[in-house]
Amino acid sequence: MCGRYALFAEDELTEMREILAEINRRYGNAGAEQMGRGEIFPTNRLPVLAAPRREREALLLKWGF
Repeated sequence: MCGRYALFAEDELTEMREILAEINRRYGNAGAEQMGRGEIFPTNRLPVLAAPRREREALLLKWGF
């Protein structure tokens, strides 16, 4: 059995809020409804930071192997 926890500084929480706000702008409520929460499993969709055109953007992608 393993335990998990996360500890974030206030500036990290602010950055996470900005990423989630970008996901909501890009995908609307459908994105929030599709996004995995808590423990993430293969096939869950989750926010991913990508830089395909040199500029960082938040995308909602399917987690998998």
